[in-house]
Amino acid sequence: MFCNRMPRETAILTAIALILALLLAWNLMTPERGMLPAFQAHMERVRLVSDMRLNLAAAEEAEKGAVLADTDEASQTLARESEASSQAVESDRAALEALLAKEGNSRQKGLILQFSRAFGELRQIDREILDLAVRNTNLKASSMAFGPAAQALEECKRNLSALAEANLSSPLAQDVLLLTSKAEIGLLTVQTLLAPHIMEALDAKMDILEAEMSRQQAEAAQALDALAALDPLEGRNFLDKARAAFGRYQELKTRILALSRENTNVRSIVLSLSRKRKILATCQEVLASLEVELRNQDVDKATR
Repeated sequence: MFCNRMPRETAILTAIALILALLLAWNLMTPERGMLPAFQAHMERVRLVSDMRLNLAAAEEAEKGAVLADTDEASQTLARESEASSQAVESDRAALEALLAKEGNSRQKGLILQFSRAFGELRQIDREILDLAVRNTNLKASSMAFGPAAQALEECKRNLSALAEANLSSPLAQDVLLLTSKAEIGLLTVQTLLAPHIMEALDAKMDILEAEMSRQQAEAAQALDALAALDPLEGRNFLDKARAAFGRYQELKTRILALSRENTNVRSIVLSLSRKRKILATCQEVLASLEVELRNQDVDKATR
């Protein structure tokens, strides 16, 4: 009888085990039951933080590219990419904040609040940087200085040289050579001062550079006027061309200095390397701490 009872009891135990196994499998496969919802919630919170860190880095990389881009088109494209990545961070931040408001502990809630404040400040700085970067006034000033302005200067120099050569046998040869050289030196000095002005961040130093440019330009203008007063002067048509080129150069220089004064590229770089750098570091540190906190706390929950 004992032997007859064993198979029956074994069958019962086997059936119970099978039922338990099926229940366990059902428990794991059903989203509304068991450990799976907790594990899914854990993974979602960790994923959000991880995505925030990646998109924060992507926004920073694109912003730096926008600041350093050498064309308006590239700058604008990278600025849009940076803004899109920042918006992705903001979307994930809002989602994570909502999740932590329901299930997070006090430390997690404190960290997401700290990040939200820092990230809000970061976005304000980013908008300022990108707005400056896409205007590219320093880049435009540099392009004008070493393009049209340099060409006008070269034309002026070429005609002054031709004027001096035309008067080599004239009684006024020495005066012509002295005055043409004085005009050229003045203009060349102005041209060499444009580059440091374009790259200068401080208004006071730009004032000094502009004062010296004005002095040198005035000396060049005086030399040209003195040449015009010489009589007889051979090759006067060369002087007329030199003075016309000098006038164009003056107009271009005025536009260059106005663009340089706006200083949008320099200001964006300064902001990126000063205020932005500090607040970005804070955002990254808080997210790293939050990720560690979520992994440690949520793993314990998910495995209970």
